[in-house]
Amino acid sequence: SDSDSDESDDEEMKNNPFIEARRIRGVLPEECVDITTTNFVKSGTEIFNSYGDLSNPFLLARYGFCIEQNPYDVINLAPEILKLKKQNKRKFQERFEWWSEVGYELYSNWHYSKREEDSEPENSKNNNIPVKSDSEDEDESEEDEEADAEELKSWLSEMCVDANGEPTNCTLALMKLLSLKETEWRKFIKDKDNVDKMWKKIELLDRKNDRKTYSVLCEILKLKKSLASPSISNAYLQSNIRILIDSENRILSDCIN
Repeated sequence: SDSDSDESDDEEMKNNPFIEARRIRGVLPEECVDITTTNFVKSGTEIFNSYGDLSNPFLLARYGFCIEQNPYDVINLAPEILKLKKQNKRKFQERFEWWSEVGYELYSNWHYSKREEDSEPENSKNNNIPVKSDSEDEDESEEDEEADAEELKSWLSEMCVDANGEPTNCTLALMKLLSLKETEWRKFIKDKDNVDKMWKKIELLDRKNDRKTYSVLCEILKLKKSLASPSISNAYLQSNIRILIDSENRILSDCIN
């Protein structure tokens, strides 16, 4: 019964030496977190806890530390992109509206589909694809709609440069969009209400290895000012902020060069 189970749990807690040690120090068990190993660990071996593949800004904000040469570090260009939009409102307003409302989702879906095709084995491309039943689709649709809406709102969160100084695909796609001449933009957008035609046209934004695309990117990078370390009394915090700033400045430099 449930009562027998509760009594058994209480008894186990009473006999747990770690919980007893907490009580002696005045720490309540419910205020603690237990970290247990799943494999045997030899006594005296150093144990590491992974916080995940996180950037330095996230680590500093959430856990209070940064990592030098963090391979998962990124810098976000959202403020600079919005600044560019404001400075060139007449030129870019329509393009940003299309990207925000349609383009980001369309490009993301197209890029994901292209990646899946590239990774699919040749001998399986002609196989029948299993189709979900209507009931399965209905069950998943309600759960997915809210998540999709949030994802679409967060396109600015993907406007990043990674630790190697490489912009994300979505960042470069937007740069390509902004670099189009007015005549190119008009030709691109004239079929905006035809999903099939736009699906074929969206590939244009994946052709990013040109001077005009990187010219727009450099313009945005120049808007991002190099950070200076603030003067604070907490030496530990200041040293971690220094790591974060040095990493961001290095990533910026690598991307520009």
